[in-house]
Amino acid sequence: MKRRVPLRKLNPERLAKRRAEQFGAYAEWIRTLPCCVTGRWPVEAAHVLSRGAGGKAAANLVPLVWTEHRALHFMGRWTYEEKRGINLSAEARRLWTLYRSEP
Repeated sequence: MKRRVPLRKLNPERLAKRRAEQFGAYAEWIRTLPCCVTGRWPVEAAHVLSRGAGGKAAANLVPLVWTEHRALHFMGRWTYEEKRGINLSAEARRLWTLYRSEP
């Protein structure tokens, strides 16, 4: 079955510009940290509160490896936090404070 409307091609420069405008240096800094659950690399900057639910602030990011990021979306935040024994909101606030205190 052929699509009626073709998918738009992704423009890497446009995506990079949008990412920089949204979170810039803070998201890049988050990606340099180890996963807050497993301690492994590489990580993704994951939103604690989904962007659709109003979690657009930069202070709402935590570093998660891709498997943990997918598990967070699959389980839901509350179940994920209970099973992993971590408070992602507190971790996001801690990281934001640490980032803001660096020279």
